[in-house]
Amino acid sequence: MKPLELSITALAETSTLSHLPSPPSNNGIGANNDVEAIAVFLQARGGRSEHTLRRYQRECQRFLAWLNWQQGITLKQLTLKDLQQYYPFLQAPPSHWRCAPSQASYTIAELFPFPVKKGSGFDNIMRVIASLLSFLHQQGYLDRNPASGMQKLGEKYAQGHGSQGAYSLDEWSFICHAVQRLPKSTQRQQLYYERARYFISIAYGTAAREHELCTHTHDSIYKTDFGYTWEVLGKGSARRNIPLNDMVMESIYRFRRIHGAPEQLTAFDTFPFAPSVKPIKQHTPLLYGNNISTRQLRTFYKSLIISLIEQQAGIDSHMAQSIVSKGFHALRHTALTHLLNQHKLDLEKVRVFAGHSNVNTTAGYILTEREELAKQTQYHGLDWI
Repeated sequence: MKPLELSITALAETSTLSHLPSPPSNNGIGANNDVEAIAVFLQARGGRSEHTLRRYQRECQRFLAWLNWQQGITLKQLTLKDLQQYYPFLQAPPSHWRCAPSQASYTIAELFPFPVKKGSGFDNIMRVIASLLSFLHQQGYLDRNPASGMQKLGEKYAQGHGSQGAYSLDEWSFICHAVQRLPKSTQRQQLYYERARYFISIAYGTAAREHELCTHTHDSIYKTDFGYTWEVLGKGSARRNIPLNDMVMESIYRFRRIHGAPEQLTAFDTFPFAPSVKPIKQHTPLLYGNNISTRQLRTFYKSLIISLIEQQAGIDSHMAQSIVSKGFHALRHTALTHLLNQHKLDLEKVRVFAGHSNVNTTAGYILTEREELAKQTQYHGLDWI
């Protein structure tokens, strides 16, 4: 059983600490122990989207496991000193944890599959923990908030120097050409090529997030006076309308044709945006499969990128390493970077297209300042003879 599919209750089945009843209190959530308290927190703060809920649930599971099995304490006993010990644990989980026998239907290695480096990913983990502790303190379950004295960790970029994780022009050119060169001799190879082409075309053409692709079907596409539009329920349960141009629609039509689905979209069309290898389960009547998970999408894309690099002899090792280090989300970053810098779209229009709540997030994709800085400092230095 994968960690993201576990409930908080299942996580604590073998722990006696999590289920210890708390002393009578006036807490506003009616929780009698840590398991109940975290369950209330997830329902209150994690319900903005399926993606958010899964992320919050994962981090709460990991944190509760660490509290119970490593520290031997409950949330009410947690101090800032304890919390600070979680930092090095995430960065280097002890070997006996990673090789521990199965507990509560999963292994420790599934909870902590790899060390977490300092940076934005590390900060995001600690923000979830800080949000949990703050919520439980505000509701009266905790007498104090140990996270109130926690410093933000990880690196950050100086203003104007941020990198949004987009592919460089050379990297993007390599990916597009390499996909076109995928073998197509057999039916299996042809389907793999079509699948790769479809996912890259849709992700780049819409700049959609992973979980947006994996939670929608084609019945969310409708026609307006301006062409086809995709109504998306995105991050933070915010709805937005993504215009689908002719290139995106042709990619959708092509992929539907390949799998025997009618090209014409209908009001109740359940063809998945992120389908499995065989989207159609049976032909009479048409019955479509479900979307794959975001993890499956990332895994497919990772294996695709590795195969593209392996089939290309003589690729620069630094460029290959850079491409492999980026994931599926880089397609969104690349799309927004190109809209702002190559197509010169208005910043506010790109913000709306991307679904950003803050225009400063969108502005981070503008490369003009860095390009101008490179040009203007080209001749700055000492010209030694």
